[in-house]
Amino acid sequence: MIKQFNYIWRLFGSCFCFFVFGFVGMLLGMLVLPLTFVFIREPGKRKKIARSTIGLALGFFVWLMKFMRVLDYRIEGIERISPTGNRIIIANHPSLIDVVYLLSIFPMADCVVKKAIKYNPFMRGAVGPADYISNDDTVSFLEDSINRLKAGATLMLFPEGTRTVPGQPLDFKMGAASIAVRANAEILPVVIKCTQAGYLSKHKPWYWIPEQKPVFEILIQPPLSLNDLVSEAHSQRDATHKLNDALIAYYSAHLD
Repeated sequence: MIKQFNYIWRLFGSCFCFFVFGFVGMLLGMLVLPLTFVFIREPGKRKKIARSTIGLALGFFVWLMKFMRVLDYRIEGIERISPTGNRIIIANHPSLIDVVYLLSIFPMADCVVKKAIKYNPFMRGAVGPADYISNDDTVSFLEDSINRLKAGATLMLFPEGTRTVPGQPLDFKMGAASIAVRANAEILPVVIKCTQAGYLSKHKPWYWIPEQKPVFEILIQPPLSLNDLVSEAHSQRDATHKLNDALIAYYSAHLD
């Protein structure tokens, strides 16, 4: 009976938390953040306020899920967060809420959003003021990412491009490695683990509840120098392939 009650409570808590997430997201995207275009003329200040607001909202959502005992989490390596720019935050992507964790930790990072989000009537009002990068055009996405890094920004990327399929090997696309090489950017790896495989994963609905409460680990690793990873590369193409292979090996070892 205790296990059954625990399951029912976490199912209720999940429904409640995702309802709050949708409601707050709609409120920010359709009312609060669009007003920044009216009251804040300076783009840099508008972007900073919008990203801070989004980060706080996502941080509240993470706290709410923990408070409702839907899940638990721990974060290690906060001391490795640095205001230094020209850095790519790279993370594996096991669950639906990975970006929620990362944007609550790194609210000022440039985030890549899908075309569907950019043109979603409930969310585009938040994406615009925050000045996130759209990936609807590959060439523009790559050039925009590289230019922002060279200008001192911090970029957040999931090299897999989509959520990991549990039990399948990591499949990193070349985009993140190509951007890092061309921008000569430092890499800050973030390893994300979950005790309940499949929770909020690619082929599981958000309302799927495992028998035990999931515990997430967000492990911010020491930064990696690009020169240390691809020092023997003879061309940009060679460096991109070597870096991608090195990242796959790195995450495979840490997730084993």
